[in-house]
Amino acid sequence: MFEPESLVNMEHTTADDAVRRERRAIGDLISKRSPENQARRIIVRSVAVAVPLVVALFIGIVALALHDQQPDWSAWLAMAAAVGVIAGVFAGTLAGFVRTSYLFDR
Repeated sequence: MFEPESLVNMEHTTADDAVRRERRAIGDLISKRSPENQARRIIVRSVAVAVPLVVALFIGIVALALHDQQPDWSAWLAMAAAVGVIAGVFAGTLAGFVRTSYLFDR
């Protein structure tokens, strides 16, 4: 089926306008969130990123410290992972709060 060029362009323009309106509406919703909700979302994301990184860091430190010995690796690595989770939650919470502290200055 043949469609004139003007109709094809009009359909694309309409779809592009709909996408722009939808993005604008999403932006309006995000800006209407309370500072507490924005802070909570950013803190949760920061913790989700920090925990695996800090766990890997602590496991690497313990593995480096004990590489020339013959320890019970499962106990040492489990301890490093547990300490890494605790430190990761702390670091992620701190980073998230610092990232959102400007929201509470209003």
